[in-house]
Amino acid sequence: MTSKIITPQFPTEFVEDPNYYVIFATNRLMMGRMIGESKSTYKEEHREDLVIFNANIVTESKGKIWFGDLNINLDFDNLKNVADALEEDLYILMESDARFGCENDPINKLIGRARTIIKCNKK
Repeated sequence: MTSKIITPQFPTEFVEDPNYYVIFATNRLMMGRMIGESKSTYKEEHREDLVIFNANIVTESKGKIWFGDLNINLDFDNLKNVADALEEDLYILMESDARFGCENDPINKLIGRARTIIKCNKK
């Protein structure tokens, strides 16, 4: 019997940084997290909130550092804590804006696609 190598359908250049993983995880933002089993049901239950499924977070110095589902309204304080810990603004992008080969676009292009920005308190 031979083993078969399975190639991911959507390969990525993104490599997670363990240091950032810890900062996000301690702020209840696990890498790749899902906030609801059904996107349509979740959006219906949170109509007034800014919800971004499969969001990407980039910073000016590091590029893409996180991905997963976000409810900006509910996650704001945790995102702000991360921004302050990193001493960098967090640029929140939609899924296709920093995935499928776009994650290595120039940083000014990525930042320009931001759906929202979480500002840090500069020290």
